[in-house]
Amino acid sequence: TTSTVALIGIMLQDLAEARREMGDLTGAVRGYEEALQIRKQLLEKDQKNLTHRRRIFTLHFALASTLGNPHG
Repeated sequence: TTSTVALIGIMLQDLAEARREMGDLTGAVRGYEEALQIRKQLLEKDQKNLTHRRRIFTLHFALASTLGNPHG
């Protein structure tokens, strides 16, 4: 179901954040990208869903922060 897929996306994002904190930037980027892919697929099915849009924004920010300023 959609809620299960969304939960997997949240878990991937949490795992990516943990990896980033541990210094595993490659793993963090991979996790953020996987979570982003899930959210984009969910948004395609429900284009007016603000939660999906917010998560996508947050994931883009986290990904950019990891790639552009890995220690900040």
